[in-house]
Amino acid sequence: MTVRWVTGFIDRPPSSFEAAATFWAAVTGSDLSAMRGSQRKFASLRPPDGDAYLRLQRVVEGRGGCHLDLHVEDVAELAERAVAAGAVEMERHATFVVLRSLTGMPGCAVPHRGEQVRPAPQPAGNSGHIHLVDQVCIDIPAT
Repeated sequence: MTVRWVTGFIDRPPSSFEAAATFWAAVTGSDLSAMRGSQRKFASLRPPDGDAYLRLQRVVEGRGGCHLDLHVEDVAELAERAVAAGAVEMERHATFVVLRSLTGMPGCAVPHRGEQVRPAPQPAGNSGHIHLVDQVCIDIPAT
């Protein structure tokens, strides 16, 4: 099983979704796609080049946070392997599976759709610096 692409999701409640979308679009030099999904709760941050790797999700419960989508050729196989390793399957949809790790972190197994080009770093305003959001830090308690 090969993970072909990883998408980071910024999960925000309705009260802070717009501010988060504005901030992350500016920080990454991206354009925000139209909202999509049955409840119009998903949007992609489209970089000026390369494939999208950050998305936003409007969550209806909780304070938000982040999660990862793992893009694979066989979604069912990844879900089965994750459950065998201790994950909990939360929801199964026609094309993706929502999982929760042993520590409670959500994540999804999703189909790979050809993403492969990492965007180039972007200028950070007029600072003369360039940047690329390319890490998600996952804090796992010692217990």
